[in-house]
Amino acid sequence: MLLFWLAALLLCALAALFVLLPLRRRASEDDRARINVELFEDRLAELEAALRNGEVTSDEFETLKAEHQKNLLIETSEQQTGTAAANTPSRLPLAVAISTPVLAILLYVYWGSIADVELAETFRQLDPSDAVAVESAVETLASRMARQPDNDQGWFLLANALLGLEKYGRAADAFARLLERYPEDARLASNHAEAMYLAAGGTLTPAVQQAVERALALNPHSLSMLEILGMDAFQRGDFQQALDHFQQALNGGAQGERAQAISRAMAAVRMMMADQGVEEESEPAVDQPDRRTIRVSLSASEGVNVAPDATVFVFARAVGGPPMPLAVQRLAFAQLPVEVVLDESMAMMQGFGLANFDTVEVVARVTDDGTPGGAAQAEVQSDALDLTQGGPSIALELERAPEQG
Repeated sequence: MLLFWLAALLLCALAALFVLLPLRRRASEDDRARINVELFEDRLAELEAALRNGEVTSDEFETLKAEHQKNLLIETSEQQTGTAAANTPSRLPLAVAISTPVLAILLYVYWGSIADVELAETFRQLDPSDAVAVESAVETLASRMARQPDNDQGWFLLANALLGLEKYGRAADAFARLLERYPEDARLASNHAEAMYLAAGGTLTPAVQQAVERALALNPHSLSMLEILGMDAFQRGDFQQALDHFQQALNGGAQGERAQAISRAMAAVRMMMADQGVEEESEPAVDQPDRRTIRVSLSASEGVNVAPDATVFVFARAVGGPPMPLAVQRLAFAQLPVEVVLDESMAMMQGFGLANFDTVEVVARVTDDGTPGGAAQAEVQSDALDLTQGGPSIALELERAPEQG
């Protein structure tokens, strides 16, 4: 914050310098006039000394004195002519120089740039337990964002602040505004769906389900989306589906306290299943006849140059259907070549798996941000596959994406 103000003051000083240069030039002209008068007085003193010493006659003295007076009059007249018109408004540049930084700061604060920095600082210094102060800061930010529809950072800060205040409907609207500008941002899509879910009272309404599907299409391993699906399945009494979603969340990279919370939730589900006499389904073999599977032999061409630990996503999606993956596997590029099996158990949401769509395509891609929806570094896509004709086996080779050149 201190560096910001120092930089702002430096810029204001530079602006004022350009305004003050004419004043400096006018001061130089005044100095020149004073010097001319001093030179005249020195020459007059020399003439008087020469007269006393008999070096010039009285007539010569008067002639030379008159000539020096004439020259002084001409020079001072020219300078006065050049500055007389400027004497009246000479205070204007000074006033502008003084007012430039003041006006700049006022306009800067009004339009929000400094205010955004200060608001961010205010949010960092707020005591979370002071609900009144927090809500006041959030409403101040909301009022400012109403005047700044294109301030993406401000809107993101507002959306998260509203989410923290449990103003879920307004938070969802703020995330929706950002999602319109950045439709491929997996994080925004996840935040938007989560806010909608909470605004709906923890119910997976059709609108919320659509938002969740959109988020999962961008990132099938979104922890918050898998948790929402797990909680929804639990509320519907589908304990096995809840366990499956929670397990996917654990396999997808949940760590620390979040992983512990998911594990506790799974333990509670299993306890409830035991109380009701419901047995947990064991994982069937992937080649079980009544379960649809797709076997993918995946390799990479020599032109693909990515880091060994880069994430490779292999997923199936419906042809002409929703973009959300029906089954997905994630692995490291160093594991290639490898055989991957996609099956019905990998569905992101009940009713959206390989069992529910007959014609699918398989996509394998490496992205720059480690999510399926990111810009592709390498990619390959299969032809349409008819799952009614049995479990197909296909071979795919990753090729360098066009944007790589």
